[in-house]
This record gives sequence, structure tokens and C-alpha cells, in this order.
Amino acid sequence: LLLGSAESVGILARQTFMGSTTQSSMRGRAGSTQGGVARCAATVGPLIGGAVAEVLGPVAVYVLQASLAMLCAVTLRALMPLTSAVQDISASSSTQKSSPSGSLSMAGVVQQHWRLLA
Repeated sequence: LLLGSAESVGILARQTFMGSTTQSSMRGRAGSTQGGVARCAATVGPLIGGAVAEVLGPVAVYVLQASLAMLCAVTLRALMPLTSAVQDISASSSTQKSSPSGSLSMAGVVQQHWRLLA
């Protein structure tokens, strides 16, 4: 029940972010691509995880997942500036205020939410 609730909130968040950062003429294509990638990942991921667990054992699956998650985080951080989406969203919405410094950094998020992250 908890996993289903978290997944539905995650899907809603991804769709909201995609809709607010994509041009209206490209939203259909972006939504279709996002849905296709999600379905492909839901099919291929367990197949690869099962093969790795069969050959190397169940602990290897967790090591592989953690390694891939870190690789994705580093790649996204290197290729995608964190402030551009926040600035685009705040510029398009008159009700949303930007952060006091005008930018959002990973260190700033950690500093603001250190109690939650600890």
C-alpha cells in the first residue's frame, strides 16, 4: 500500500514537472516518451535484476542498483543545470516565488533540510 502510494505521487510529480518545463507543442511527444521509457524500465529492470541475482547472488543486485543510481545522479548533475528548471517554473508562474538568492544548489537544499536528511 505504501509503495503504491509513493509510486503514484512520483508519477504525478514527474508529469507535473514535465508539463511545466516542456513547450505546449511538445507535451504530447514528451509525455509519450516518458511513458514509454517507464514501461520499458519496468520490463527490462526486473529481467536484468533476475539474471544478475541468478549469476552473482541477490546482494549483487543491490550493489548494481546503487552503482547505477549514483552514475545517473552524477550524470544528471553534470549535464543538467539544477537552476534552469526552477527559474523556468518561477518565471512562468506568478504565484510561485523564487528562492532568496535566485538560485538553487545542492548545498543549499542540504543546508535547509539537514534535519530531515540526517
